[in-house]
Amino acid sequence: MYEKYLLQLEEAGKIRNLKERSIDCYKNYVSYFLNYMGKVPEELTCQDVRDFLLAKKDDGLKATTLNLYNSAIRFFYRNVLHILWDDITVPRMMIDHKLPVVLSVDEIDRLLDATDDLKYKAMFATMYSSGMRVLSNSRNDFILNEANNISAVNPIVWFKTNCFYDVCIEYFLRTP
Repeated sequence: MYEKYLLQLEEAGKIRNLKERSIDCYKNYVSYFLNYMGKVPEELTCQDVRDFLLAKKDDGLKATTLNLYNSAIRFFYRNVLHILWDDITVPRMMIDHKLPVVLSVDEIDRLLDATDDLKYKAMFATMYSSGMRVLSNSRNDFILNEANNISAVNPIVWFKTNCFYDVCIEYFLRTP
């Protein structure tokens, strides 16, 4: 029923050099929206989008998913239907950010005292002080290359970044 519009959406995405995955996601979100509304696309308004997103929020969808719907439908309105988009009527959702867990001084001391190896102490101290956490290292630019990047003689740790240049970070450990 809406194939013509979805083909136009795909064409609009390709002319703007969007990735194929983005175009597919946009088509899925817009298709779901159009089927939900059951109207001729030319008759749709921003209030329809607002009602749709509020219904999805009531169904329990998270803000990040609702923002994906918002982006896809906005792209469809602006680039396929050529309908003006009203950011006041259809605002993006605020995303809740969890505060990181901060270890107490005693917990940090226990972490550093858990190993006698200076390399591991340096690694733990550097990772914790730089804000790296377990399972979040992929979100940081720094990756440990090899175990010998931590000097046992000098207070230096070498990292290779995703941009292929070396970064030197000095660390300071409390000596017992």
